[in-house]
Amino acid sequence: MANWEISGEFFESCNCQSICPCVILSPPTLGECKGLISWAISSGNSGDVDLSGRKVVLALYAPGSMIEGNCRVALYVDDGADGAQMMAVLLASPRGVEPLFPA
Repeated sequence: MANWEISGEFFESCNCQSICPCVILSPPTLGECKGLISWAISSGNSGDVDLSGRKVVLALYAPGSMIEGNCRVALYVDDGADGAQMMAVLLASPRGVEPLFPA
């Protein structure tokens, strides 16, 4: 895995009450977790791949606590990304995420 560094804006939201309990390794307040995590990358790279300007969203569903696994995710990258940028974002995302439409 390439070394990576990004800076920009980050937003996280889920269906739980208050903050996402998964962040502190607690169970979801409603028994399941439905969340969105987004990044607007103002500057950054993964190895030699420039990620500046990319926008990324991870939609997730966990039937219980995220640390128990069995999560379903969808990773969205803005349509300005080229194949190398798509793969760099994919490789920096949670293990087990595979492209539906490989570059």
